Amino acid sequence: MEVKTRLTLKHVDGRFLSWDRDHYPLTNKLSEARQFYASEDVLSFLRESHYRPDAVGLDASDFEICEIEIEYREKVQADGCEGDHGTSPRPVPTGRD
Repeated sequence: MEVKTRLTLKHVDGRFLSWDRDHYPLTNKLSEARQFYASEDVLSFLRESHYRPDAVGLDASDFEICEIEIEYREKVQADGCEGDHGTSPRPVPTGRD
């Protein structure tokens, strides 16, 4: 399992600034939250981006920078997996069958 930490902008109402155009500008889903690697990236976004909060009618002071964690893990089959790393080798479809 691998865990990554990212930054996001959380609105005072509990929603996050979204990257998803279907749920823009705010979303309840962490998977749709705009993510940043460092605070410098957030500051650059707030100064220069066409998608910054004040460019879409929101007040940037209504947001706080929050840390989120993203967890990556392998999905294991219910009946178990074989192989050196917990996975069974599967043939890659080539479309030439």
